[in-house]
Amino acid sequence: MDCPVCNHSLEAMKFQYLPFLACKECRGIWVETKMLRHLATRLAAEKDIKPNKLIGLGSRTPLPKPKGEPVRLCPQCGKGMKKANYAYDSNVFIDRCDTCDCIWLDKGEMERLAAHYQIDEKAVMIGRDLIKNLNEPEELIEYLSLAVTVIYILMRLMLRI
Repeated sequence: MDCPVCNHSLEAMKFQYLPFLACKECRGIWVETKMLRHLATRLAAEKDIKPNKLIGLGSRTPLPKPKGEPVRLCPQCGKGMKKANYAYDSNVFIDRCDTCDCIWLDKGEMERLAAHYQIDEKAVMIGRDLIKNLNEPEELIEYLSLAVTVIYILMRLMLRI
């Protein structure tokens, strides 16, 4: 397969046993969609990549898709790839082939994705609490019942005033 940017041959490589193809000329990476997150998180751990911006429940502002770039052709099937803001708010614009379910990353984009996956510990704790509550429906029902009771009492107090 040839690089969709500079047409040089892509070479098979591995990072911690995870396979991908790379262009030694432009330093781009061709990777299966299902492997991307694994590669990015392992890269972040190995190279101690710090977050570029913490995820704080809606703290990122997504940028619009860059205009004027030519459509890149998939090195595997030859169809046009779609450019998209990865994970909607990463502001890393990847080229994705829906047919082959693979992604092209330009030089430096893998590191930026690795930084994207470094998240705020507060968000992790909130997520764990939500999962815990979803896994314990009886406890969740108790909390919701208590919340409804408190709201009811507050409304009655407000109506009396």
